[in-house]
Formats: sequence, structure tokens, C-alpha cells
Amino acid sequence: MLLVILAQVLTEAIRGTDNAGAAGIFLVIGIIALSVAVGAAVLRAWGQTETLSMSFLGVGLVVVVVMLFLLPVIFSWVMIPVVPVLGAGTFALSWWVSNRMGPEANRINDERWPETHR
Repeated sequence: MLLVILAQVLTEAIRGTDNAGAAGIFLVIGIIALSVAVGAAVLRAWGQTETLSMSFLGVGLVVVVVMLFLLPVIFSWVMIPVVPVLGAGTFALSWWVSNRMGPEANRINDERWPETHR
């Protein structure tokens, strides 16, 4: 959220308006990519596997929920606690999905059920 506010302030300083125009899509993509990279680094520091896919899914879910349901109120002060809580929930969901469906889960399933029992 701070990156969005910073991008808006920089756009206003450079262009004289808070509308970024066509360059806005590149700002949004850059902010999302930076969020995915930071999320992956934090997950890697916590010893998780599949950090990039887990972070991509977590950030992507936040973006989808915000765009679908919260866009009209995104600049409201109420969103300051809502977006981090939403992010924690989507990262928990992405952790669950990665552990249930990822390569590590497949290895565990292969060990439990050898080819002769499938």
C-alpha cells in the first residue's frame, strides 16, 4: 500500500496530476513484481520451499480480491489493517495449497503409495 501511495506522489510530482496515464500499468506491474520478490525472500528466510510460487499465489490472490471487491474503498483509512490481514490469509492459503499440491506433497504420496498399490 505504501508503494502505491509513493507511486501516486511521484506521479503527481512529475506529471502534475495523480493520474499516471499509460505508464500506470507499468507502475502496477512493478509494484506487484516487487511484492512477489519480497514475499519470496521472507518465505525463504523462514525456511519454506517453493517460495516464488507461494508468494506469487499469495500476492495474486490479494490483487484479485482487491480488484473485485475493495477497489471503491481502497484509499479509505479502513483499508490500512484490511490489506495486511487479507495478505496474511492469502499467504496462509497459498502455503496450504503448496504443501498439499507441490512437489514435496507428491514425494510424500509416492512414498506412502508405491506403484503396486495405485
